[in-house]
Amino acid sequence: MYYEDEGRSYDTVIRKDLTVTDEEIAELCRQMKEVAVANAKSKAQAEAIKDVTKNVLLSWGLLAEAEDGSVHPTNGYVYLLGKDEFLSQIQCGMFKGKTRTVFVDKREYSGPLWKQIDDAFQFVLRNIRLGARLEGIYRKDIYELPPDSIRELIINAVMNCSFLQNSHIQVAVYDDRLEITSPGGLMPGVTLDKMKEGYSKIRNRALAHAFSYMNLIEAWGSGIPKLMEAMQEYGLRDPEFCDLEIGFRINLYRKEENELKGSQKGAEKEPKRSQKGAEKELKNRAKIKNGILQRMQENPAITQRKLMEEFELTRKQIQTIIKELQENGIVERQGPARSGKWVVKQI
Repeated sequence: MYYEDEGRSYDTVIRKDLTVTDEEIAELCRQMKEVAVANAKSKAQAEAIKDVTKNVLLSWGLLAEAEDGSVHPTNGYVYLLGKDEFLSQIQCGMFKGKTRTVFVDKREYSGPLWKQIDDAFQFVLRNIRLGARLEGIYRKDIYELPPDSIRELIINAVMNCSFLQNSHIQVAVYDDRLEITSPGGLMPGVTLDKMKEGYSKIRNRALAHAFSYMNLIEAWGSGIPKLMEAMQEYGLRDPEFCDLEIGFRINLYRKEENELKGSQKGAEKEPKRSQKGAEKELKNRAKIKNGILQRMQENPAITQRKLMEEFELTRKQIQTIIKELQENGIVERQGPARSGKWVVKQI
């Protein structure tokens, strides 16, 4: 395509037909930092995250200056916030069998890309099997496919999506495989062999900068080698890569039913001490939940950051617990995001 042949990134192209206010820019910066902190792997990493500014967005290519000095959003800004209702969507489907003949579940996710990615990721986890294995004396729940790899593949599909194709990223779960398809083939100079060795070119550079800041990706080019290692660790066949010229597809193959039966028999023979370990973990989690509820009762205005500090948890862990409490009708958030309060309905 023209932009790729010229070494340009389509998501950095200015949209002079659109305007953006300083308030909207500030809100995006705030949201991005919130996501970055939520995805931090430690309290120290979260505290080290710097604020995003208008100038940073300009340097990344999410904003651009016109000839008259006015600042406009770029395609990347539009896609990042999901403002293009047609292109900025991830389609997810679960099918009966090994073809797309019979739908079991179908979803289309819109909104900011970081939310779409999480929605698509959760869709896959809901529709693949969850088993268990022993780690020392503990029983650990484990999905049949490596979750970190699933998430990274969805993120890579977004970063390398060709928005010029007028098509959607598609995530499909079949009886035998997970299939992730991104519009746009391999970038010029990239081959399947090079890709397996860690060589990559980013199609959407502005989005890649944003994703890197938000801790959605760690190191560019490391995803495919890590994926292949993870599949081997799970005892699964190598992933299948398909260059479709106008699209790129990766298939992760699931275990057959007869293989799973053997795993289930092994799980039935686990010693009782592993069950005690699992029960201990559940009790600890329940203790933390009760502690959070008690603090919310004592101080309805308590912030997530304060809860992180008191319970020595990451923002993501705190958010997961709060979401669980809200979904179960135990706690409710009232008022604006910054000045609202927690209302505990029951303990």
